[in-house]
Amino acid sequence: MEEQYYRAWLLAQEGVGAKAIERALLFFGSLTAAAGLSYQDWQESNALTAAQLAVIPQLFTAGKVAAYRERCLQAGVQLLIPEDESYPQLLREIPDPPALLYAQGNLALLNKPGVAMVGTRRSTPYGRRVAEMLAGDLASCGMTIVSGLARGIDTAALRSALAASGDACAVVGTGLDLHYPTENRVLQEQIAATGLLLSEYALGVPALSRNFPRRNRIISGLSLGVVVVEAARQSGTSFTVSYALEQGREVFAAPGSLFSEYSQGTHALIKQGAHLVESAEDILEELGLLQAAQGNAFSEAVNYTLIQQRILDSLYSEGVHVDKLQEETRLPIGTLLGELLQLELQGAIASLPGRYYLKLV
Repeated sequence: MEEQYYRAWLLAQEGVGAKAIERALLFFGSLTAAAGLSYQDWQESNALTAAQLAVIPQLFTAGKVAAYRERCLQAGVQLLIPEDESYPQLLREIPDPPALLYAQGNLALLNKPGVAMVGTRRSTPYGRRVAEMLAGDLASCGMTIVSGLARGIDTAALRSALAASGDACAVVGTGLDLHYPTENRVLQEQIAATGLLLSEYALGVPALSRNFPRRNRIISGLSLGVVVVEAARQSGTSFTVSYALEQGREVFAAPGSLFSEYSQGTHALIKQGAHLVESAEDILEELGLLQAAQGNAFSEAVNYTLIQQRILDSLYSEGVHVDKLQEETRLPIGTLLGELLQLELQGAIASLPGRYYLKLV
């Protein structure tokens, strides 16, 4: 069986987190190798607490893991660990990346450019209209809309992305075999069928309030920027903004009515330096993607040089590191960096944190 199922089984046990996995991997080399080992072996690893040691070594067997694997397969869930090529590059670079991701849907969206849209669950008609406009326009321009599947702004943004025949990615705070909130069951199934559903929580994990703030670091981590549409001054959205700032993501806020409490949070963000948003173009321009997005036909209007075409042929819609590009194109690093800058200014490619580049045309 694949290593990720062993990690999934262990992470599904009460109190076991990423740090325990790190310690176990350091000691055993892999969790596959640790299955069936004795209490003493696990004690030496220093990976588990005393209470966990009393139970887990006796249960952590290939048979138990196989049963969990079958449960994942029946639920149509794929598992990703940081060593996998499909694991999103942007998440690898955040301070606390998920040790495991459960996924349903199109994994290619994990390394395509995305924008997070978040806001209050108690949205007003104005807020929903703004979310629908921004998400629909961004999705039409090729951006993946990332959100949390909560009531209100999240729901409006994700539905609008799908309505525009665009890409939607929902990061949930429960196991992927559950539907929360229940009224979004159909939306969740639509996203699983045409977009992407993600969770770091094991199958069967219910909607626990403590899980949602932590979930928000994945929403911001997957995105190039976070757009806040309607938020009270003190709200859960502040967790996402805090994570975005910690991760070096751009923060945008849509202005609202002076008479609405759900504009107080967004106006406070603008005062603190968030980018004021009136259109999708404002977001794309700040991210350096406006020229590539306009008309979605940039490649037809540009004649690339032979060197530029060689670079483009070495890129794809997932991030490629500059060292890998130099290896494939065999260009001097100075020439390569200069051409990459030109292609980025032309809107043909986008740069990602960590010196990664992806093709947009």
